Amino acid sequence: MGMNARLVPILLLVCMVLAACAGPQPGGAVPSPASSAGTSAAPAGAPAVPTGNSPKRLTAAILADPPLVINAFTKPLPGTEAVEVLVNSGLTIVDDHGLLIPQLAEAVPSIENGLWKIFPDGHMETIWKVRAGAQWHDGTPVTAADVAFTYQVGSDLPQFRNPGYKWVERLDTPDSRTIVVSWSQPFINADALFGPRPETGTFVTPLPEHLLSRTYAQDKAKVADLPYWGGDFVGSGPFRVREFIPGNHIVLDANDQYVLGRPRLDQVEVKFIADVNAMLSNVLSGTVDATMGRGLSPDDAIRTRDRWTAGKMEGQMLFIVVVFPQFINTNPPIITNVQFRRALLTAIDRQQMVDTLQRGLSPVADSFLSPANPTYDATISAAVRYPYDPQRASQMLADLGYRKDADGGLRDTARQPLAVEIRVGANSNLQVQSTQAVAEYWRAVGVGVSTVSIPPQQAADNDYIYTFPAFHLQQHPSRVDVLANFGSANTYYP
Repeated sequence: MGMNARLVPILLLVCMVLAACAGPQPGGAVPSPASSAGTSAAPAGAPAVPTGNSPKRLTAAILADPPLVINAFTKPLPGTEAVEVLVNSGLTIVDDHGLLIPQLAEAVPSIENGLWKIFPDGHMETIWKVRAGAQWHDGTPVTAADVAFTYQVGSDLPQFRNPGYKWVERLDTPDSRTIVVSWSQPFINADALFGPRPETGTFVTPLPEHLLSRTYAQDKAKVADLPYWGGDFVGSGPFRVREFIPGNHIVLDANDQYVLGRPRLDQVEVKFIADVNAMLSNVLSGTVDATMGRGLSPDDAIRTRDRWTAGKMEGQMLFIVVVFPQFINTNPPIITNVQFRRALLTAIDRQQMVDTLQRGLSPVADSFLSPANPTYDATISAAVRYPYDPQRASQMLADLGYRKDADGGLRDTARQPLAVEIRVGANSNLQVQSTQAVAEYWRAVGVGVSTVSIPPQQAADNDYIYTFPAFHLQQHPSRVDVLANFGSANTYYP
């Protein structure tokens, strides 16, 4: 598990480079090839954690001001997922290399260990056994009944629902520690059931039946309003909530009874600092030892590197930046044409974008996997490459019937101008700059482009987010486990 790695006193910063014409995130349709790799860089050698008999304490920060400890009913804010894995545990968890490892469970189901069975008729069975000694922070044992309750909540409440649940025929608990899940058909992420949700969202981690079931039975809608999700949170992770002050910080104490062993740190304070400049000032002054979750832009990273004498920057590729196309109620309809999307991808000089926007910190991606991913070497030879060639891009558009008018803009056979929209989140300078660069490359071959910054008040509005007319540029994890999000079952219909 990657939990301890995130607690070392380093500044974590995530850098992205562009990926164009890839498929949508959960709620979209089948992807086209991704086109760039993303990196993160981390300065090492920050102030050391105290040793000896003194308490080992770490002050971290996230670029967000979460209203709750666990934002289970809303889209996670930057950094909140890092807090979640500190205070709660899944049956399994994804480690720093993108590999699934056991956490509350004794083992990850697999064909090899006999815990994942695929039958001739396509049905499946997966089995987990909760580790002996697993406890909630209040001392109550974590049991199979908690997992069964979690599945019930995940099946009933839309905020928890995951498309994978539709293939679960039933969940049995033959004893207090064993969970047997029967599936109606194969599902690639079945072994991640009841693991922490990454940025893209997965199954919800186990919930304490003894604390939530009464409210759930009386009125399901009131579960979201319980103080449990805030300062009263009781989880099963390596740290427990000591103090939660919205708008300021959360203090976490080491969980002496954590099933994988007591953390080496005695206490972690996570400050809520939504402004990046304030975040950097705290890092440079030494009042913050580490950042978690969303990282910094390359400019901020380099600026910090040059001023921060307590450490050095180290690159780690974790994400890509992707331009997702729309395939439902698309405007203009030509976007559904794969030749058109290939032409647009060929029109982008992604190497120049890496060199300028990323300061050369990352290679261009020819796959949605980064070179740091364990499966990269085995898959990169099959990746389709799209080198920058504006003349070829123009010819591909001409082959589709587009002709330039006197002003250099493209028009179709009905003399209608070709114009597309690109939406982008307004909270990321890198993504905004990447969107502007893509727009200019496309304009250079005659495509009319308008860019739209997503208003912060609509960032969690699924009806708005997933019904973009043409393209949406955003960051995306470069991990194998997110492949399941590209299935048609994840298509979002408002």
